[in-house]
Amino acid sequence: MSDAYLIAIAQKISNALKSLSMPEVDFEFVRSSITFCDIEFGDVSSNIAMRLAKTNGQSPTNLAEQIVSVLPDDEIITAATVAGPGFINI
Repeated sequence: MSDAYLIAIAQKISNALKSLSMPEVDFEFVRSSITFCDIEFGDVSSNIAMRLAKTNGQSPTNLAEQIVSVLPDDEIITAATVAGPGFINI
């Protein structure tokens, strides 16, 4: 996995936030929420929902579920799930 892959995932999460009518979120903030993770959980994990939940008056899990529901199922994101307190595993 490359940095280009992380940037592509960040762009898709940014687009998902926009489609949910969330306030504008800085792209680097979104990008910094994504890390490579153990393969059993997925390729990458994002804590973006936990970082944004309080300012948006939602629980992290609820926000993560909303984000996952609008992420595209394509060649970059073949599956996305919510885990624990609001992690998004891709």
